[in-house]
Amino acid sequence: IALSNFEETDPILEFATQLRKTGEKDNVELAKKLFPKLRIFAPVVVRGEEDKGVRFYEFGKMVYQELLGVMSDEDYGDITDISKGRDINVEVIPAKETGKMFNTTTVRVKPNQTPLAKDAKQVESLLENQKDLVSLFKKYTFDEMKDELQGWLKPTEEDGGKETEIKVAPSKTKKTIDSKLDELFD
Repeated sequence: IALSNFEETDPILEFATQLRKTGEKDNVELAKKLFPKLRIFAPVVVRGEEDKGVRFYEFGKMVYQELLGVMSDEDYGDITDISKGRDINVEVIPAKETGKMFNTTTVRVKPNQTPLAKDAKQVESLLENQKDLVSLFKKYTFDEMKDELQGWLKPTEEDGGKETEIKVAPSKTKKTIDSKLDELFD
């Protein structure tokens, strides 16, 4: 999880911002890979698996926009209402089946209104016994993230990796990736 989510300084985000500022095409492409990606997590109850409790469904920008469109449509009402909400069918087609780089996800909001559960005690249990989403992820420190970034940019021979090339504006002295990173974070 990007430290910027916690309103903290994030070394990867700062590095990506500096790369973008160089204007070099390769650096801008690398920066795109480093910028945090929008991921949304929604608490869900899977029909037929209510005994497993509330789980989290993770999705990206396109599904998010599709759901926002439904939620802002007056004809649907509040689809998240526990007594008069609506079920949503989610279909995921693997990338290898579609020939695309990513899975294709479609969501279909059911027309009938349905309660979260028929039993009031089960509804209460589902609402009260949800995990804290942030606790499901490890929050890395600034230094841990910086180390991960350095390892990604300059992998060891053991990793079988090739050093990532970073183009900088011409200068009189050649700097290593480590010194560029250190300079960035000083």
